[in-house]
Amino acid sequence: MGRRATNQFVSRTSLPVSFVLLAACGATSTATPQGGAGAVASDAAEPQAGANASPSAPAGIGSAFCDGSNDVRLGMWLEAAPGNAFMQPFGFRFAFVDGRCRYVASSDAMVGIASGVLDSARVEELARDVSYARIAEFSAHSDEVCFEGGRSAISDGARWFGCGCECDEGAPAALISAEAASHRWIDRLVAEGSLSTGAVRAVAVKYDSGGPYADSPAWPLARPITDILVSEFLLREDAGAIIDDAEDAATLRALRTQAMTRGTFVIYVLDAMQQYYLLVRDEPESPTEAAVRAFRELSR
Repeated sequence: MGRRATNQFVSRTSLPVSFVLLAACGATSTATPQGGAGAVASDAAEPQAGANASPSAPAGIGSAFCDGSNDVRLGMWLEAAPGNAFMQPFGFRFAFVDGRCRYVASSDAMVGIASGVLDSARVEELARDVSYARIAEFSAHSDEVCFEGGRSAISDGARWFGCGCECDEGAPAALISAEAASHRWIDRLVAEGSLSTGAVRAVAVKYDSGGPYADSPAWPLARPITDILVSEFLLREDAGAIIDDAEDAATLRALRTQAMTRGTFVIYVLDAMQQYYLLVRDEPESPTEAAVRAFRELSR
């Protein structure tokens, strides 16, 4: 049996994506991107920590996706559980690589989105490990959909393969191995990349169940909390508001980190004696958000 692909949103989460999120690590250039489904609409400088210089397109199997274009060429993700659209618009965990070997990845929404650039050796290793050359072959396999909705996917933007909560017993051994490798690679890319310091999207909901949550801090921003307040319990992807002030975004990320150390994805705050809970996710830049959505749509 394959790796258990559970995505239950109990205490920690995982989330969206942006190649142009690389701009959080450096200035953008004016290079004209190539078109096509999943094309990133603007170019980005190489990230700083945790990334290598942009390599030339590799000559081996990795050249199938690291081809020098600005299109999204490889995607790996685990579908979000129903009702987790706000924190997980691109999956419970994910990684996307474009034709210039640039990637974005997230293994936990509470940690954020990491970005980097793969060198030729890692491109080749990644392509082999996740059986990129066999996506068309493995796409013929239909895995049983599990009740929890935790389907994984490895895609080239036209075809995909993956597993339900577990890979079925009848799945090819190489498919099971590739599916397990995709999870390891997501973790690796996050560890080797640079975490976003750009904008966040935040949402607040009134919390009136019982007394104040222990040690709830005061709402820390000058911007009123009503700017991000919503009434519905099930939050849409575009709920709340984008916080693009660098200092404010850093403040909310610090609250998110504190919540994570307590083992929860919910941030409790007080404002004028009213208690609220907050959700905070890294916000992808619009061109990349559209590119990844297009890529995923083609992969369905």
